[in-house]
Amino acid sequence: MLQTSVDATEGSEHDALFGGVSKETAAEILKQAQAVVAAQHAAGAAVDSKLATVLGQGVAISTAALGAATLPLASTGWMPGWAGIGLLVAGVCAAGGALTAWFGLRPREWAAPGLSPQKVALPSVLASKPQTAMMLMAWSYQDGAEENRRIAVGPSRALRFALGLLIASPAAGSFAAGSAWTWIAVRQPSSAPPNLSVPAVPRPSAPAGVPNRRDSP
Repeated sequence: MLQTSVDATEGSEHDALFGGVSKETAAEILKQAQAVVAAQHAAGAAVDSKLATVLGQGVAISTAALGAATLPLASTGWMPGWAGIGLLVAGVCAAGGALTAWFGLRPREWAAPGLSPQKVALPSVLASKPQTAMMLMAWSYQDGAEENRRIAVGPSRALRFALGLLIASPAAGSFAAGSAWTWIAVRQPSSAPPNLSVPAVPRPSAPAGVPNRRDSP
């Protein structure tokens, strides 16, 4: 009995707050609030799809690059060591992008574009006027939209960071390979280039008794 009187009191307070709103206006506010939550769900699904794509590409690139980076260990004649270092760095960057994308795909509790009966069938809501009940449901959607905005920050950051690592992996591998090649060239200088000048050919001497042309008048 006490709970019923409390619910009736809350219903009258809500009616005093929202009772002046027309049913059409309250219905439009409720519709827009539900549309916001539905749009957030669509945006979240799009981000998850992009994260899944980045995850697959990162796994493929890192597997290929890290696998190729082991070739200098198996056969030094097929690939130089500096190339293997470049592939190793590129593979690590791609693997970092894949790991970041996987972290962004972790399960999240989004506010759904609908209300459970637990929220709709409250005695305080049922005791209110129709426009008041619609306004209360709209405020519930507003709370859910704010929670969705907070949740969406993590996946969006993960997507940007994962894409950055994936795009930077070729440049990072090239820079690492060039740095390794330079270091090897400095530590192990190549031999001096061969002398390409043509050696002087000695002039044959004149036979005995034959005057030299230089000595002839």
